[in-house]
Amino acid sequence: TVSGAAKYEVYRAATRNGTYKLMGTVTGTSYTDESAYAGYIYFYKVRVVDAGGVKGNFSTIHSAICHCAKPVVSSGYVASTGKPTIKWTAVSGATEYQVYRAATRNGTYKLMGTVTGTSYTDKSADAGYIYFYKVKAVSKVRSAADSNFSAVVSATCHCAKPVMKITTSSGDPKLTWNAVTNASKYEVYRATSKTGTYTKVATTTAKRYTDKTAKAGTTYYYKVKAVSKVRPSANSAFSAIKSIKAK
Repeated sequence: TVSGAAKYEVYRAATRNGTYKLMGTVTGTSYTDESAYAGYIYFYKVRVVDAGGVKGNFSTIHSAICHCAKPVVSSGYVASTGKPTIKWTAVSGATEYQVYRAATRNGTYKLMGTVTGTSYTDKSADAGYIYFYKVKAVSKVRSAADSNFSAVVSATCHCAKPVMKITTSSGDPKLTWNAVTNASKYEVYRATSKTGTYTKVATTTAKRYTDKTAKAGTTYYYKVKAVSKVRPSANSAFSAIKSIKAK
């Protein structure tokens, strides 16, 4: 704050000895240059204007780099594989994005990948475990203009959803599915219409189930879910629905 100041004029140039243009007039003691482009260096100087309009001398010149904005990140998972997926907003002036991961929120973060798009799927994650991610935007102009890290987001690696097949065995519907990594058991659900109410009819550690309670002549709809051996929040999405008529 300068004694006697009514306002402050902020000037900017593209080079230290270039032509300075008045960018804004403020009554406070700060100015954010909203018109700057990410990756570029700008030079600023400020002068005081008193209540009578008399202008003081310019301040010393200071340079500032316009950094890329930090990405806004969200997390989810791919239903088919259960793998965590991280998405973020595109950042102006960024040429690529670096994705970092840790096992705990305040742990050591390791660079997992560099991508040019706005999403990343962590194919190395293990089903049942929670991971923490942060993303940095990399400037296409200069590394000194890279963004700050995004806020940290967590994501659970789910079990992959089972791939189920259905046939009949002595007239009873017979379901089989693939083994799912880190699943302790499987839950089988049944309904009498595809969009109807599904009821859990079995929990099994096997990769098959024969529905001996099915009534001949009735068409049933089935779906299967893998249950994580690590935590319930890592259970799989339901398999694709399959139907068959009991004989």
